Amino acid sequence: MTYTAIFQSSGGQLVTHMVDDSNDRDIAWKNIHANRDDEESCLILLIPGIHVTYRHEDLFNNAE
Repeated sequence: MTYTAIFQSSGGQLVTHMVDDSNDRDIAWKNIHANRDDEESCLILLIPGIHVTYRHEDLFNNAE
């Protein structure tokens, strides 16, 4: 199954990855977290499917 995984770095930045893993959400969470690129990051959201994600700064340059 494909998931949209959202990680938070130790510096507070959010990073999104599309990942293929088990259909079992518990197993997928453990696998995706264990195999993350940055060991200092934390998996905070696991969303089934492929989803485009936007942050405020992605949409509004220099907006307050």
